[in-house]
Amino acid sequence: MSLPPPFDFVAVRGGTFLIGNSDMTHVPQIQITLTRNFYMCDHEVTQAEYQDVMGTNPSYFTTGGTQGNLPVETVSWYDAIVYCNKLSMEKNLTPCYSINNETDPDIWGTVPTSSNTTWNSVECDWDANGYRLPTNAEWEYAARGGNKATDTIYAGSNNVNEVAWTNLNSSMITHEVKMKNKNELGLFDMSGNVAELCWDWWDNGYKASSTNPSNPTGAPDQGYYSNKRVCGGSMAVSDPEVSCSVYYGGYHQVYDKSSYVGFRVVRTVTD
Repeated sequence: MSLPPPFDFVAVRGGTFLIGNSDMTHVPQIQITLTRNFYMCDHEVTQAEYQDVMGTNPSYFTTGGTQGNLPVETVSWYDAIVYCNKLSMEKNLTPCYSINNETDPDIWGTVPTSSNTTWNSVECDWDANGYRLPTNAEWEYAARGGNKATDTIYAGSNNVNEVAWTNLNSSMITHEVKMKNKNELGLFDMSGNVAELCWDWWDNGYKASSTNPSNPTGAPDQGYYSNKRVCGGSMAVSDPEVSCSVYYGGYHQVYDKSSYVGFRVVRTVTD
């Protein structure tokens, strides 16, 4: 990682850590190794950023903060991968995602509104320098603080109100990004505000499928009922003490759109 991270991104060095939590039987705690270094955006993709690339703002919550600084939501996982490739192309970077060997989303066709076998077969080039969604393991490692981790329950604190917008303090609406305290790496809103989509197909037991896996990318193709992993909890969760923790992961169907789900982007370090 000889180069400084891009603007609004933080550098995350790979490492080894225990993923999951020993008290959660459905997310077994095992040792994970990340050999790739990556850059992670220090904030959730905002409505202004999304509209600049996609030409539209699908969000439900559009008031309550400085225009454009609220996190984008009401986007599907399919929408998120389209955004990543379009942003990569706009910035003259190599897109990470391909469907039928094509990386231009315009060639993929209309974004599906139900589970689609072709779109579900999307492949990721992990060595490309473009934008992509984090894997569940990358997300959790970064939320914990990476190699600067201090073993807090939430991303940067043991007090959820210091770092997260939840149903305890949000009035059940989203808030501008970067208004709460950041974690050890300088990442904001990894707990709360909007839950964040990850690359991985969701499967209850995938984390325990191997011993000390390197760079895990989740469940087998299609996962469980076409659900993708979401992390971090949101402004609307009823149990923020669990759902906003660094180790908790929920699930979200690939085509579904929700006002409490958004995403952030990462880039593999290639220099």
